[in-house]
Amino acid sequence: MNAPTRSAEAQALAAYAEEAWEQRIVPALTDYIGVPAKSPMFDADWAAHGLLDRVVVDAARWVESRKVAGLKLEVVRLPGRTPVIFFDIPATRAGPTDTVLLYGHLDKQPEFNGW
Repeated sequence: MNAPTRSAEAQALAAYAEEAWEQRIVPALTDYIGVPAKSPMFDADWAAHGLLDRVVVDAARWVESRKVAGLKLEVVRLPGRTPVIFFDIPATRAGPTDTVLLYGHLDKQPEFNGW
């Protein structure tokens, strides 16, 4: 059985995705992984160390660099609490009523051996 051939549009999209992955996403993730920004449970002096602020600022810059139309981004800082990135992107079609919420975190667990 012959595999279906891809259209030129699908090939271009695949090439774009591969280039984005290799040139922008992997380097950003590699930089992020290298920062030991531990959660407050594992770093009582997290605020003084500034590592959580660093990864939040880096992540916010990365999001902003995508130049997504209508993006509104804010880094929220409250005394004694870890910083939070909040961003909103409007729908691309007129009239949608659904909302999508994504949640994640940038702090890390301590290093360990195993697996």
